[in-house]
Amino acid sequence: MRRCLSWTRIVVLVPLIAVFTSVLEIRAADAIPSERRLGNDVIGFFSIRNITELKSSWDKTQLGQLLKDKEIAPFLKQFEGKWGELETKFETIVGLPLNDVLAVPQGEFSIAVVHTAGKQMGAVAFLDFGDKRESIDKLIEKLPKAFEAADLQPKKTEEDVDGTQIIFYEMTPADDADDDEKTKKKPKSTNGVAYFIKDSLLVVGSRVDIVKSVLTRWDGQHERIFADKQAYKYLKEKCRGENSEVAPQMVWYLDPIGLFKGGMAMANLGPTETAVALGFLPSLGLDKIKGIGGSLDMGTDEYDMVTRTLIYVEAPPSGVLNAFQFPKKNLAPPKWVSADASTYGAVNWDVAEAYNTVETLYETFLGAGSFGKIVDDLAEQEGGPKIHIKKDIIDHLTGTVAIVGHVPEQAELIGGERYLICLELKDEAPMKKVLEKLADLEGFPFKVREFQGEKIFEMPAPDGDEKSPFHLGFAITKKHLVFATHVAELESMLRPDKDRDALVDSEVYKILAKRFPDQTSSLAFQRSDAQLKLLYDALKSGALTEAIEQDDFKIDTSTLPEFEVLKKYFKPSGGYMIPDEKGWFMISFSLKSDGNK
Repeated sequence: MRRCLSWTRIVVLVPLIAVFTSVLEIRAADAIPSERRLGNDVIGFFSIRNITELKSSWDKTQLGQLLKDKEIAPFLKQFEGKWGELETKFETIVGLPLNDVLAVPQGEFSIAVVHTAGKQMGAVAFLDFGDKRESIDKLIEKLPKAFEAADLQPKKTEEDVDGTQIIFYEMTPADDADDDEKTKKKPKSTNGVAYFIKDSLLVVGSRVDIVKSVLTRWDGQHERIFADKQAYKYLKEKCRGENSEVAPQMVWYLDPIGLFKGGMAMANLGPTETAVALGFLPSLGLDKIKGIGGSLDMGTDEYDMVTRTLIYVEAPPSGVLNAFQFPKKNLAPPKWVSADASTYGAVNWDVAEAYNTVETLYETFLGAGSFGKIVDDLAEQEGGPKIHIKKDIIDHLTGTVAIVGHVPEQAELIGGERYLICLELKDEAPMKKVLEKLADLEGFPFKVREFQGEKIFEMPAPDGDEKSPFHLGFAITKKHLVFATHVAELESMLRPDKDRDALVDSEVYKILAKRFPDQTSSLAFQRSDAQLKLLYDALKSGALTEAIEQDDFKIDTSTLPEFEVLKKYFKPSGGYMIPDEKGWFMISFSLKSDGNK
């Protein structure tokens, strides 16, 4: 008999489970993202795909794991009291525990800035509260008191739109309300707070027409939606993770021209002023920038964190944009960059095209030959160094610029990381002549001395303090014009050391380089633990805590674990930029702890 009952239960439960699973799948599939409920007048957008998933992904990151490390717990414990005070104040003001409010976001959270022709810019936000409707209702109940505390006297109206109630608080500052009562004129402010609740979403906007626009697109099938906006659509797809079938965890987007137009509308410029301002954009080529945006993912199978960014430029670029051309080339660190470098970055810039662009734009407004005449006149100026900007400088640069950072032992937080800024030269000889002309000028602030067969141009350390974080110098060596924030770094570069390991040959760089294309427009490498060490030492020494401590709260740095405990959570990061058919594409990432995957 019992067996029969068991089988009966199975026969009944299996179909029910199947139906329940199907319902969940349908609900997930039917979840319409806010980008499909917004119109194509969006000029700014930020979205977190799913707050709950984001929290889970954060826990998988190195920082998320660090905060759970039992060895950091004693240091963090001292902040519990301050956090408790914050929670108490929050509950007193809002009427709900802070943790309850933080638990409200369940699915997507997004915010958009919109600009409809003939109207001021406005904003709208979406919050998926899941099963936290009770908390949402309690927060909404507090709105009148919040307005009163802000010295506002909102006029409340309600409107039913196909069964959905839109609540609108028209914001009228107290002074405006008094004037209206006396003069019977319409209040100056017509914006406010409009909101509605539908399904498990709270939608809040600055105007009624904005939230109405959302309702008309609620099914996501409207013919004019933000998701189909050409620049955003391409950007989002480009910034999706490789082999990823889901949208990024975070997405952001800006329409620079739309924001510019919206800003002018807010400034209440007249038609003439507006036309003049907008007329400059095409002549400068800035109207070709159709969008800037990107994505962020964390705790993925491959990356600890990864950001992708695209600058969408309509081809062909023109005007000012021609000054920013970055051809691809091999930008791997040269052998002279040592393996202990904390930072390495390089960019390949077409400086010749940049110069030509500046010349063309200048002469567009001031006549043919005007720019060249200024450059020639400067080169022949009486008492000057007789240096021609183009012939003596621009023409001898390859356009590749590298930055090398190094954190010496016992470095301080301010100025602790020292840098070399290296401009690659086609030939050293012409540039050395330029430096000689500069050195002959009366009042030249740099002293010249020989070191390892090269001339170092050195500015004395402030007040003669050789330990100063800023002790400037420059030299020409290894086919580079090198500027140093501290002359000791320049000496290290010039000093021959056959036993010194190169960054490009180090295992840590090779692991990151597996993700770099062979040729890029820019390249970046960074040891985050090197910057962390500066912060750690500043905390331990008290140099940093003195600036942030309060009379009733002192930070006990003795409870900080050894640096090696923290260091393991801060892995090297890398990034690069490459040309794209629609502009420029950039990626920056840090790998998981097992970076050899």
